[in-house]
Amino acid sequence: MTRAAAVQHDDIPQEIIEQAVLHWVKLADQSDEKKIYLCQQWRQQSELHEQAWLRIQALDQDFTALPAEHKSLAMLSNQHTTSRRSALKLFALAGVTMGSANLLWQQGWLISDSTLVAGRGQINQHQLSDDVHLTLNSQTEVAIDFTAQARIINLHQGEIILDNSVLWAKHLPPVTVHFAGQALTLTSDNPGKVMISNYDTCMIAVANGQVSLANSAGSVVIEKGQQWQLTAQQIWQQTQLNYQPMAWLKGLLIADNMRLDQLLAYLNRYHYAYISLSDSLAAVKVSGVYQLNNLDSALQVLTRTLPIAISSRASVWYSVNPA
Repeated sequence: MTRAAAVQHDDIPQEIIEQAVLHWVKLADQSDEKKIYLCQQWRQQSELHEQAWLRIQALDQDFTALPAEHKSLAMLSNQHTTSRRSALKLFALAGVTMGSANLLWQQGWLISDSTLVAGRGQINQHQLSDDVHLTLNSQTEVAIDFTAQARIINLHQGEIILDNSVLWAKHLPPVTVHFAGQALTLTSDNPGKVMISNYDTCMIAVANGQVSLANSAGSVVIEKGQQWQLTAQQIWQQTQLNYQPMAWLKGLLIADNMRLDQLLAYLNRYHYAYISLSDSLAAVKVSGVYQLNNLDSALQVLTRTLPIAISSRASVWYSVNPA
């Protein structure tokens, strides 16, 4: 029996697989003699360590393309210029569930230069780490840069819900969201759930916990249940909204005395359609519950509550006029 076959893959504990991947990432990212020595030392500590290392080598396609006699640590460090994104794939291939995020953060592991997008009509959910869940609303784009020192989300456009209340993780650095000249921070010792909107206007709504918001005008702490609107120079609290800001998580628009032109513009974020509205109806106030994924159904609800007539062409061009 060869040494490589001495231990079955399923017999290797996940924490040892994680350690092997971390050594691999360090050597592939920026190798030096100390890292090579530490990796060699780690491999020699136990048979399981060596088997985990061999498993990672086998998963690395570029590496396995080399003849066996040349698979030295020196060649690995010289020929590998892998990105952290490819290292993420290696974690998945190795069967690591990413459940032990503590080790990753302590070792300086990061998720960098990753762009997440939700197209028109999409609502996408992502788990960025054990303690951070991110949901993207329709027509949203964010860039993620998580390191051991800082965890940053750049909201280029659209709307997100950020939730770090799933797991209490005091040891992790805060999450900071940059958008429209603002910087919003959630700390792990005071977790919360917040919606950040960066469409035509900017707004923040806090469902749980509290967040800190800073811009050129100063800073403010936003508490649970509060909604704030903002520009690059001003921040002011909204005492009452005409819709429920997080209802889109359930695929709904829940309007409360909302202008008709605003309601139609909101619905149109989710559909490839053109809606023409008569000027005389723009300021009409509307209340109700509307399905975001079915524009025809939402518009039919309006005809049952308002004196309006709606005509359509191929479900892409709608005209809304007085009845």
